Amino acid sequence: MATILIVDDEKQMRDLIRIMLQQEAHTTYGASNGQQALDILAQMDVDLLLLDVMMPEMDGFVVCQRIREQSNVPIIF
Repeated sequence: MATILIVDDEKQMRDLIRIMLQQEAHTTYGASNGQQALDILAQMDVDLLLLDVMMPEMDGFVVCQRIREQSNVPIIF
């Protein structure tokens, strides 16, 4: 199964997605902002990133650009 990072500033959305993915036996991590996502990616091997576009401080497009500087992990907005 896949390891998936869920990045969304809304906790309820992260929790809903996490529950659905874990029912399919995927491993999930959650981040509430772009910096947390970058920190997790620096420490963990992730197979897929689910990325919210509209986040405070660092939006999803900036996060995507920073990730692409170091990784080719698949990203779904």
